[in-house]
Amino acid sequence: MAMKEYSEKLPLPKFFESLESDSSIQSLPYSDFERLVSEDNIFTQTQRAIPGVLRLQFVSSLSLLSNFGKNRILYLTDPHSRFSHSSLVSLEGQQIARQSGFSEEDVKKVGISTAIHDIATPALGDATKKVDPEALDEELFWEEALDSKGEEFISRHGLNRDSLGRIIRNEGILGKVLDVSDRLSYVMQDLKVLFGPSLGVVSSYRNGASEILSLLTQNPHIGDIYKTIFADQRKEDVIFTDPKKLEVFLKLRAYLHRDFYFNPPNQGRDIFVAKMIQPLYSRNGESPLNPTRLRKMVDFQLLEVLSNRYAPDMDPNSLVWQIRNWYPKIERFGSEEEARKREQELKQHGNIAVVGIKECKGFDPATSYKVADGYKYVEFRDFDPKAARQIETIVDSTKGIFLFWADVLEDNPTNTLLRTVLKK
Repeated sequence: MAMKEYSEKLPLPKFFESLESDSSIQSLPYSDFERLVSEDNIFTQTQRAIPGVLRLQFVSSLSLLSNFGKNRILYLTDPHSRFSHSSLVSLEGQQIARQSGFSEEDVKKVGISTAIHDIATPALGDATKKVDPEALDEELFWEEALDSKGEEFISRHGLNRDSLGRIIRNEGILGKVLDVSDRLSYVMQDLKVLFGPSLGVVSSYRNGASEILSLLTQNPHIGDIYKTIFADQRKEDVIFTDPKKLEVFLKLRAYLHRDFYFNPPNQGRDIFVAKMIQPLYSRNGESPLNPTRLRKMVDFQLLEVLSNRYAPDMDPNSLVWQIRNWYPKIERFGSEEEARKREQELKQHGNIAVVGIKECKGFDPATSYKVADGYKYVEFRDFDPKAARQIETIVDSTKGIFLFWADVLEDNPTNTLLRTVLKK
C-alpha cells in the first residue's frame, strides 16, 4: 500500500472519546499518598469535559526509553501512560494546594490544569518532539483540545484560555504548584517502572544505577516529600520544609536524567525515531504527518505508519522491540566541528550508517528551590552549597556533543531497518 493512500485512509482516533475510566485508586510510589479517583473528583470531571485527556491512556510516558545495564538487558516493570501520570499530578497538585491553605476554587484550578498539562503531547512523546520542538511543544498547543464544551467547563471554574495557559506554562503560584507536582510524580513513577516496588529483587539491569538503588534503599519513603511542600500564596513561591528530603529527591531526579532520560543510547534511539518520522512530516497538512495529527494520534497508530513505511513485514510491536533493543555506537566530542569531521570520516565506510549528532545541554538541577531556614526562605544551593554542587556536577556530566552511528554490515532485522531509514 502506498504511503499516500495509507495516510489518507488513516482515521484520527475517536474511539477514546467514548471511553470512561472507572473510579480507581491512584498512588504515589515510595509514599503513603493514595487517593480515590472518584466520580466527583475534578480530574474525572475534566476528562469528561475534555475528551482528549483520555487519548493519553495510549501515549506512553517513557516512549521508547530502555534501561541497559552492563549486560544490556531491557527490563521495564510497569510501563505507565501520560494519562496515569496526569491523574497523579492532578491529585497530588490538589493535595499540595489544600495543605497550603488554598481556596477550594483554586484547588480545582490546580486540578484542571494538571489534568490537561500533557494533553498536547504527540504520539511517541519526546522522540517525536525532536522532529520539530517548537511546533510540537505541548505547553503551546494544548488549546487545540479545547472545544466549546471544554471552554464552558473551564469558564465555570473561573478559568479562561489565557489564565489556564499561564498555569500550564508554570507561571504564578498555581503554575508552580503544577510544576512541582509534575516533577515529583514523574520521578516517583519512573523510579517504580525502572526499579519496581521491591528493592530487594536484584536484576542485572540495575548494575548501572547503584547511586539510585542506594538512595532508594536508604530512603524507601522518599515520596512522602509531598508532605513537606508548602505553596506560599503571598510570596508566590513553593517552599520545602525538609531540606534533607529535598536533597535526596533532587539527587534521584538528577541520576534519572543522567542514567535514563539523557543516557546517550536513549538519546540516539530518539534521534533514530525522529529520522523515521521526518520524511513523513511537515507543519502543514500536505504530508501524512503534521503537528495537529500527531497530537490526535496514539502511539500504536504512529507505529503503524512507521512500520508500513519502513518495515511492511514487521508489526508495530516488533518494530518497538527492534528499536528499544538497538544499541547505537556513541562518540562524544567537545565541539560540533570535531563531531562533523568524524561524521564525514564515518560516511566513507560503506557499512557505516550515521544516525546523527546531538548536543546535550543538560537540565535544570532545581537547586533554586526554596527551603525553610528558620524564619526565612533561602534557595537550596545557598542552604547547602556542597550538596547543591554534587547535584549540579551530575547535570554537567550529561553535557556534550554526541555522534551516533551503527555498523550495518551484518544482515539482521535491526540492520535492515537502519539501512532502510538511513538509506544505506
